[in-house]
Amino acid sequence: KNADFYIMPSESEGWPLIIAETLILQRPILATDVGGIPEMIDHNITGYLTEYSEEGLYNGIKEFLTNKNTVANIQANLKNIEDRFDNKKIFDTVEEIIESVLKK
Repeated sequence: KNADFYIMPSESEGWPLIIAETLILQRPILATDVGGIPEMIDHNITGYLTEYSEEGLYNGIKEFLTNKNTVANIQANLKNIEDRFDNKKIFDTVEEIIESVLKK
């Protein structure tokens, strides 16, 4: 809660819960574009994605530390992000999709 942003320098990931938790806390995330992470983070909108490499991570960290607008813009975009990870809304949407398929 006290961090200004979160860095996830993973070499591989599935669908990491820590990403959802960090987004719900409305903290910008710098993460590598591996596994399911790009499905969870929209680059420069809800987080910052970089390639998994020393140079990629260096450039991402440098961007977060030197360009305050990047972090501020991402944080502003996170105001209603919890809706995206609301289990009831997700289940309701899945139920609607299943019902529409069954009607066909």
